[in-house]
Amino acid sequence: MSGSGEIIVFKNDEGELITPWARKRENVKLIIIGDGITAIGSSAFTEFNSLTSITLPESAKTICRSAFYGCVNLEEVTIANGSIAIDDRAFYDCTKLRKISFDGSIPSNPELHHWDMGKTTKESECKLENTRG
Repeated sequence: MSGSGEIIVFKNDEGELITPWARKRENVKLIIIGDGITAIGSSAFTEFNSLTSITLPESAKTICRSAFYGCVNLEEVTIANGSIAIDDRAFYDCTKLRKISFDGSIPSNPELHHWDMGKTTKESECKLENTRG
C-alpha cells in the first residue's frame, strides 16, 4: 500500500468497513505499508483473517485503536520506527501474534498489556525484539 498521510477508514450505516481493500480481506496474507503513510487508522485492517505478516515504514508514527483487530492468523509485525505510538487494542485478538520487531529501538512503553491484545493472546507468547541488536 502506498501514499501519504493517514489511512482513514469509513463505515456505512450498517457498520461495515468502507475501504477499497475490505472486500479482499479474506485473501490478503501480507501487508507492506509504503513510506509516506503516517498512521494506520482505527479498524483499517479489522478481521483480515488470512493476514500473517505486516511491515510498517519509518514514516508510520501511529497504529490506531483496533487497526488490526481480529487478525487471527497474524504472526509477525515488523516496524521500522521504534518511536511509533501503538494505541490500545491495536492488535486485539490477534491470537497467533508471536513477534513484533522494531528496526532500531523498542518503544519506551513496551508492556504488551497496555496494548490490550485480548484474552486469548498471552503476553508471554509475544516477543518484542530490536532488529539492530
